[in-house]
Amino acid sequence: MGDQLNTASLDETSVSGKTASSVHNGHVPPIFVVGVWRSGTTLLYSLLNQHRDIRLFYESDLPVLWPMFRLASERRNWVDKWEYWNAGVSRHDLDPARLTGEVHSLADAFAMAGREYAAQKGKTRWGCKSPSYYDRMDSLYREFPDARFVVIWRDPEEICRSVIKAKATALWFTRPGMNHKALLASRKLKTQVDKVLRMGAAVHQLHFRDLVGNTEKTMRGICEFLELPFDPAVTDLKRADRSAVFTGAHHSLAKGSTIVATRERNEALPAELAGKIERYKALWKAQSGDAWMLSARFSANDAAKPGMGERFVDQIKFMLLRAWDILPRIAFSLLPMSAWQAYRRMKYKDAEWVHQQITNKPTTLKSSQKSAPRCAVRLGKLTLQSMELDELLSNERNELKHVVTVNSEIFVYAHEHPEFESVLKNTVNTIDGRIVHLISSLIYPGRGLRKLAGSDFIYNLADHAAARGQRVFLLGADLQANRGTVEALRARCPELAIGGYSPAFCRNIQDQGWNEDILARIEDFRPAHLVVCFGPMRQEMWISQNANLLRHLGVRCAYGLGGTLDFVSGRKPRAPRWMQMAGIEWLFRVIVEPARLGRTAKMFKMPYFAFRFYNRQCAVGVRSLAENSSASTLGPQAGNAH
Repeated sequence: MGDQLNTASLDETSVSGKTASSVHNGHVPPIFVVGVWRSGTTLLYSLLNQHRDIRLFYESDLPVLWPMFRLASERRNWVDKWEYWNAGVSRHDLDPARLTGEVHSLADAFAMAGREYAAQKGKTRWGCKSPSYYDRMDSLYREFPDARFVVIWRDPEEICRSVIKAKATALWFTRPGMNHKALLASRKLKTQVDKVLRMGAAVHQLHFRDLVGNTEKTMRGICEFLELPFDPAVTDLKRADRSAVFTGAHHSLAKGSTIVATRERNEALPAELAGKIERYKALWKAQSGDAWMLSARFSANDAAKPGMGERFVDQIKFMLLRAWDILPRIAFSLLPMSAWQAYRRMKYKDAEWVHQQITNKPTTLKSSQKSAPRCAVRLGKLTLQSMELDELLSNERNELKHVVTVNSEIFVYAHEHPEFESVLKNTVNTIDGRIVHLISSLIYPGRGLRKLAGSDFIYNLADHAAARGQRVFLLGADLQANRGTVEALRARCPELAIGGYSPAFCRNIQDQGWNEDILARIEDFRPAHLVVCFGPMRQEMWISQNANLLRHLGVRCAYGLGGTLDFVSGRKPRAPRWMQMAGIEWLFRVIVEPARLGRTAKMFKMPYFAFRFYNRQCAVGVRSLAENSSASTLGPQAGNAH
């Protein structure tokens, strides 16, 4: 980064004294970490939160709901509306009861929440990191004139490549124009930085490559800027708390335990996008040279600058994309929350769907805490159960709880193989798969049946076990997927006791030597939860055959989760979120794994079996009812004779 690493504005010196004295007088100025999406803000947030004095919100985005604080009626409900917007209260483990003081402005509310969040860990400096602030630093400065801004820059080419990769697992990045917005957002952020510097703000700028390449020097510069003693913990991710970070594989690297300095270049950017990036880099280099930390890092290139026509069209498109982001925020801030609950219920079939995609933590909204009651329904020959996660993951009985996540493939296997059907009569069968869930909901409307996909369920299991000090053992998949999942879950829950083993493939699950090796490893680890990934039917049969031994070895709950380890470890890509929601994840898997075509074809038998045996059960039920009625009319003897 050169001499620019620790450069701040000339006005920063005069502001520094005010900031320091403010801290000493009891007032705590906030810290805002700002950057474009995929620029390293999450990594910087994780490191700064390791400091003994700092605790930042993770994309609380409360400031983007500023219109809410202009209306007294909506201002009174700011805590609930903030929670419903992006789970800002529950993700940060805030108690709504402690945020009940009267507020007259955004600054009042944000400061109250920030101080409370920092105090949870005995810290004094609060703030927030969010890319959503890239175009509103001036508004933040007006609300908090003594705020400290830490701005991180990253090469637009790296940002766009990261955005494209994130599209596979994060629905938000699939929005139209994300690459265009990510490119021009860098320039918009620069205009904001220049503006707040002229206003007298304290701003510190750094480059992503310096953060990952020379972490200690970079973090020392930030601590000096914040007038805080350097804490070596800010250079290490091993104990970082990322519990407030949004769920999703696109944060897997940022949730890791190591800072990755270099990464292999993935597939090339689309030619049109790559050309546009090069043209804008040439333009920005010519305009700002080394005066802008970002353009100072651009290598010399002979690309033509974008013409006036291209720049005009691109700017109009950028303005429209920004408006597409801003208008929903304004509407959400001004309309009553009941209107948004109705909207989400209509769009997603579940008013809490957005919350479920953001975090695994329960919402703090009282109106949403009324969970659907536990129930069991009959689908085909199987009994499917729906219950709260804590109940599903707990076992107070003196026998092994065997949980089967029933998708279309397992459902068909159970109807084609009597021995497998008999196993599933003694297991806890949950609903996994959009089609199974849809048909169950159609047959049993109003039950609030819960869908549990194994690829998401394993994170719930990790959170549950970590909170209770219970051990988890992963059995199956190949060595790379097993190790990768262990590392991913450790990064998510640093306190989780987790182990894994990938046994050699064996067609005969009753092979004595193979089983003895597996059971010996389980005995050594003594897990409370066992995840078995041998593939559909084989894993359930193996758990059933070894249930008594596993219970004797301390296993309380066992789960068959198929290809989950491949997805969690990143060894295999998971279908984009929109395909999962549409119930066509199977199509994506056939495309990336053509060998699955035969298995996928079986899934289309699922509706046939569901309705065939549903009709049979109805007929049996009606006949039994008629027989009972006749028997009661004729009397005991006539009934017995019948």
